[in-house]
Amino acid sequence: MLFQIAQLGEREHGVPLADGGQHAGAWETSLMLALHPELVKMERAEPGFTGDLQEAVASMFSGGVASISTNGAIGDPTQASPEHGDRYWSAIEEIVVEQVEG
Repeated sequence: MLFQIAQLGEREHGVPLADGGQHAGAWETSLMLALHPELVKMERAEPGFTGDLQEAVASMFSGGVASISTNGAIGDPTQASPEHGDRYWSAIEEIVVEQVEG
């Protein structure tokens, strides 16, 4: 499902895979902005690791998140928006319904 959301983010919002991230990047932050914007402090948003995600996973297994990101973010939350989050939630719903009805 994450890959499908990544493709949607890139195709519809111009958010590259590395910026969408795996944790606290554009996708997760957008999802939270759509659901609970009061919990998101966008004034503190800053990019974390935005390189190759396969490399990131390997590095995290050997050295933890801190080995690739000083702020803990894997992605770039500065590209997040509630509108993107609404679209991601719609896409997630479509994917889940498709799988259930499948």
